[in-house]
Amino acid sequence: MKTLFIFSNLGWDPSPCIGILTLSAVLKSKAHDVKLIYLNESMGLPLDLGKIQKTIEDYQPSLIGFSATTNQFPVSLKVAKFIKRSVNGKIPILFGGIHTTLKPLEVIKHNCVDMVILGEGEGAILELADRIQGGKDIRKIKNLWLKENGQIIKNDLRPYVSLERVPFMDVEVMDFQKMINLRNGWVDLMLSRGCPRECTYCFNSSYKNVYRVSCKQPGKYVRTDDFFKTINGIKNILSKYQNIKAINFYDDDFLLSPSITEFIGLFRKEIGLPFMVNTHINSITDEKIRVLKNGGCDMVKVGLESGSHRIRESILNRPAGNQYIIEKMKIVRKHGIRLFTFNMIGLPTETENDVLETLKLNIQLQADVVRIATFYPYEGTVIYSLCRDLDLLDPRSQKHLTYSSKSILNFDTHFKLFLLKITRYLDCYLNYFSPDISINYQEIVNEISSLSELNFDSMSKQKTLSEKIDQISKDLSAKSIPHYVKKFNPYYAVRI
Repeated sequence: MKTLFIFSNLGWDPSPCIGILTLSAVLKSKAHDVKLIYLNESMGLPLDLGKIQKTIEDYQPSLIGFSATTNQFPVSLKVAKFIKRSVNGKIPILFGGIHTTLKPLEVIKHNCVDMVILGEGEGAILELADRIQGGKDIRKIKNLWLKENGQIIKNDLRPYVSLERVPFMDVEVMDFQKMINLRNGWVDLMLSRGCPRECTYCFNSSYKNVYRVSCKQPGKYVRTDDFFKTINGIKNILSKYQNIKAINFYDDDFLLSPSITEFIGLFRKEIGLPFMVNTHINSITDEKIRVLKNGGCDMVKVGLESGSHRIRESILNRPAGNQYIIEKMKIVRKHGIRLFTFNMIGLPTETENDVLETLKLNIQLQADVVRIATFYPYEGTVIYSLCRDLDLLDPRSQKHLTYSSKSILNFDTHFKLFLLKITRYLDCYLNYFSPDISINYQEIVNEISSLSELNFDSMSKQKTLSEKIDQISKDLSAKSIPHYVKKFNPYYAVRI
């Protein structure tokens, strides 16, 4: 049977949808045929309905599946409507992913959506494909909701997937070499699934609750994949693709598993490439970071989120104190591994001073890469309910494709403009709060701070500011003085 997946990643740097690549591997392992339309400007396919129509007409799939994030859901919905209206209304359309799992009724209510898969989809997608191919009843497939005679059939969930029984992701379903080249040689993959923590802004807490309600024995949420399967999967990629410089482990917390040091040793022996990991502050120990360094780890990425202890404790449910964070990051620095921090601004109850505290803490940590994101409340999360209770949700706000857009929360105009200034000129503000070079940025930061809403987006003003910033950077570089510059994308500041 032929399945066509459509994944929208418009406005972002290209990165693989590991979920779809895994579903593709599952289907192909049972002799099903799979094709992927990956919507991304850098990959050469923006939202082109004509090309999508031609692909469908040429491929003739029996099922079309969308995996859509909250930000990209409007795009996926537009494509699904187009397919139903103008291409082939008889092909069943399926939606899945985190947004669908947390808001299934909102998704399936649309006329263009025939079915939704909740939770982990490996078992459901394979059973669905088998039954469609065999002309069998699909109404009782676990994890699947579908429409029949104006009613919604809601099936319970099967337990969490045993990762060792799932094949390694299928990268051949897309132009993986082009993605590698665009990502400067990085390859993303995951060794584990799940996170035990209950951060209010993250899907994990709400996702686990869906299983608690709809599955009698869901099993273990936090799971680690088979080490040898993962190593062999990486070897297979290395044998087929060129220009691979590093492996980026995309796990929620790579260091969480007690046996992770065994994997790192195996990775060093069998692969030997530099690698990067995501982890949580609480998982950082001197022993684990030492093993990471010896294994070839080049960068540790940590969710700092906010420099304000009040915000972390009362809003984000991340109660660690600043000194605790500083001590943990000293461990990373001691072993000579680069530090990457994730940060959010525009959080509920946040003040300008809280935002500046986030910048200052990054300077204290000597972060090598600082990623800033304008906070976006995802429906189904605890923090979304808090935003609603605080009357911060503006029904007129449109969903943004990326994290660098204006806040959708009901803040005053002045604060929204302040957030945009921090996002656009993150490098300048970080340098301003760096004691050794602050004086070099006082004038430019004062100029940015005085920008009105009217002239903030002036192209001539942006050009003038950009030239001044570039000149300051050149002067500092000529003296070999470390400082931050914008690099890779609009919300990264890199210390050079």
